[in-house]
Amino acid sequence: MNECLEITEVLEAVNALSDKKSPGNDDIHPELLKKGGEELLQTLTEIFTESWRNKEMPQDWKDAQLVTVIKK
Repeated sequence: MNECLEITEVLEAVNALSDKKSPGNDDIHPELLKKGGEELLQTLTEIFTESWRNKEMPQDWKDAQLVTVIKK
């Protein structure tokens, strides 16, 4: 696997996010990521690439609150 992510890969992942999802612990709504433009995509690409190269993931990315919602 290539050690550098391409901005197109990040764009594809961001576009796959559902607008109907709630923000995570970071309070960033998926729609904001989608409309953030090329500068935001470039910054995200750099952050993800650095994490991949260092083989480290920030603790905030590991933290999650999962809640089961039973649908009728």
